[in-house]
Amino acid sequence: VAVKAPSDEDALTLLKNAEGALSVERVSLHEFLMSEWGVTRQQLYENVMTPVNRAYTDFLIATAYEGSFQLGLAAVLPCFWVYLEVGRTLLGRGSPNKTYQRWIDTYASEEYAKAVEEVIQIMEKVSKEMSGGEKLEAKRLFRTSTIYEYLFWDEAYRMGGWPLPISRL
Repeated sequence: VAVKAPSDEDALTLLKNAEGALSVERVSLHEFLMSEWGVTRQQLYENVMTPVNRAYTDFLIATAYEGSFQLGLAAVLPCFWVYLEVGRTLLGRGSPNKTYQRWIDTYASEEYAKAVEEVIQIMEKVSKEMSGGEKLEAKRLFRTSTIYEYLFWDEAYRMGGWPLPISRL
């Protein structure tokens, strides 16, 4: 999405947030979770995306590739925003499980909230230049991603997966 940004400033903000997400999620959180649960990199690599995760990822990639910057941003925005809202909601309850609490703290943090707010501000700025039809399409994409977020969480909760075995080739 950042490649299509209308300004260098917006591109740099999105790239900075992507780098931050990789640093926080992959290194700080995912590495910690893998260690806690005894999951190796090889096991992670051999794991196949669930149906919803695959469909959602494909939807985001196709939208970012085929659509305008504004439409791509509208599609990826729920990825940031939903995690912030879930983190904030769960922070109020807390968790006696230190692993789960670390996840909550990560997504409820002020640092993460600031990054999400920066993306929201870019969306608000670029939406002012969109036509009525583009705004409707952006809303549809945002809603579709929000539904995918729900399906992603629901599939994980139900421990869903493929009905038949699939392996990486």
